[in-house]
Amino acid sequence: MDKRRPKSPSSASREIGATTALGDLIDIELVIISNMLEEPRVRNEILRSTDRTAGDGLISFVTLELRGLIRKEFGVWHRI
Repeated sequence: MDKRRPKSPSSASREIGATTALGDLIDIELVIISNMLEEPRVRNEILRSTDRTAGDGLISFVTLELRGLIRKEFGVWHRI
């Protein structure tokens, strides 16, 4: 019987992010990621820099966070 502890959701998302290639991302996700290259930014700044709707941007934020590529810390988003 395996007595190892189950993985927490955050560690599972990091593993998924580690296997996700940037080539798998859609165009709005690439824009969001590239806007965080220089420095962490507030979500609204990043959304304004895209040519998509806020809804599309928010969906992309959730997708990128679940893939373990970005995270929110102290009110700003960071690329991992």
